[in-house]
Amino acid sequence: MPPPPQGPPGGYGGPPPQGPPGGYSGPPPQAGPGGYAPLPPTPQATDGFAWGWNAFKANAGTLILGQLGWLVIVLIIVGLWFALLSASGILASASSSQAAAGAFLGVGILGVILLVVVAVLVSIFASAGMANATLKLVRGEPITVADFFRFPNAGTIVLVAIVLSAATALLSFTFVLPAVLMFFAAYTVLFVLDQGQNTVDAFTNSVKMALANPGQTILLLLLGYLANLVGGLLCGVGTLVSLPLTALALAWLYRSQLSLTPPRQ
Repeated sequence: MPPPPQGPPGGYGGPPPQGPPGGYSGPPPQAGPGGYAPLPPTPQATDGFAWGWNAFKANAGTLILGQLGWLVIVLIIVGLWFALLSASGILASASSSQAAAGAFLGVGILGVILLVVVAVLVSIFASAGMANATLKLVRGEPITVADFFRFPNAGTIVLVAIVLSAATALLSFTFVLPAVLMFFAAYTVLFVLDQGQNTVDAFTNSVKMALANPGQTILLLLLGYLANLVGGLLCGVGTLVSLPLTALALAWLYRSQLSLTPPRQ
């Protein structure tokens, strides 16, 4: 009698990754044809950055243009906000009516609130777009600039961001607890984008994956923090490299651990 078919990877709730992306040196997310060496028993964060650097070099133009596209959106939003604020201030000062002046000032205040809301949403979707593009590269798929602006499960992405932001704010009275939350939630967005999971399942599986390989997850987060710190010190221009590099390394480590998960019996 033939053996029963295997189910999805236990504990993570999704299929294992497909074959490795071609054209990049360094260990791919999963052993496959073409002479790639198999993964070590425990995927290493440093290998993720090594792979990510080669992937970045091969796709630098697209990765940089995708970030610049979001930067243009931010500049347009800020420009519209300044125009609205300036116009409402001028109209309020020029108005001879107390009620009209108050109304124009109210429009300005509403504009500030809307700016904050829109800025938060833009940052959420910009991060999700980066994660979507880097996941495609790790899966061996080509990317375009459009991949930074289209991604599945947008509603779940927003919900995850709101929940994690609220939790971070509540825990911000200490330095340690937000860092612990970052550790446990490191793979949450990747589970949402890659596996289509809901908020609870994505966070639960992120916790399991982080605890399955805690040392390498912590090391990757620390290396990513240092890379982005250096990138920010270089007049912010360095983040055009450090942000996708960190995202690539995180996606690589995520897919590598997913591929090593034993199948559910």
